[in-house]
Amino acid sequence: MTRVRPDWQPLVEYRRNGIAENTIHGAVSWVSGRNVVYSFGGNVEVYGRSMAKPIMMKVFAEEFRNALNSEQKAIAVASHNGDTEHVRVARSLLLQSEWGMMQTPLDVPLVQFGRQVRRPRRWYHCCSGEHAAILRGCKLKGWSRIGYVWPHHPFFQEHLAYIHHVLGSDWKAGTIAKDGCGLPTVSMTVTDLARLFANLVTDKEKDWIWNAMVAHPDLIGGFNRLDS
Repeated sequence: MTRVRPDWQPLVEYRRNGIAENTIHGAVSWVSGRNVVYSFGGNVEVYGRSMAKPIMMKVFAEEFRNALNSEQKAIAVASHNGDTEHVRVARSLLLQSEWGMMQTPLDVPLVQFGRQVRRPRRWYHCCSGEHAAILRGCKLKGWSRIGYVWPHHPFFQEHLAYIHHVLGSDWKAGTIAKDGCGLPTVSMTVTDLARLFANLVTDKEKDWIWNAMVAHPDLIGGFNRLDS
């Protein structure tokens, strides 16, 4: 049976002499603490994708507390441009002999100046810091690093368990799909995502994730990026 999915809501409409020419659809959910203050289309189902990076690193919050420096913690939750500093910090998460375990797709830097990089590398991919951090975290936890991008790997299963912890036992994982970087991503409602991010704020003193992102905004995205 086909699952009935809520529709996106019209948020902005551009009109010419009273006639709509362009309509932008979306969903809005405002969560403060654990309370949903406002929701307009918040029950629409979406994938967390790269937005979930800070949530995914909760799996290794304790292991990374003392094992990583502040820059390494920031690059672990980054969707970066792939510039020199991003690559330097991402590479520092692993021994050079471990670089071959990276499963990020080949890519070139997102923003380039001067001489252009034309040969794709895994480290240039915006998720290279996250992948390197996952490999480092799996090593610290004693998990196999083979198949770290599979949905049945302990890393992703622990990620789902953390979501259950925050959203409650009634939460049910939606569709699990392969993200652009190769890692699994799970669908949930916009309100669920808002609740997870609200929890990042309310629990920001319990681990390093919030502070690392705020301390190194240029590592989180880079030049001309909204995240920075």
